[in-house]
Amino acid sequence: KGRFAYSTSGRGTRREGQGQANLCSDHTKSFSKRRNLELHIRTIHEGIKDFACDVCGKTFGYLSHLKRHIKSI
Repeated sequence: KGRFAYSTSGRGTRREGQGQANLCSDHTKSFSKRRNLELHIRTIHEGIKDFACDVCGKTFGYLSHLKRHIKSI
């Protein structure tokens, strides 16, 4: 997917003694679940923001960020 590469080891789960399994190629950031890595790439690297505030129109890449925004307005 996209132009950003990632690596996985095992089944994408973190086990004692192992690092996190899914690594972003552009950062030192790692994720315990492949889906979280995919969301990171989509939101941070590709700039896709699927969640918009109905009040002000500001967009967010993560639903949790939109929910936090709504609580603050």
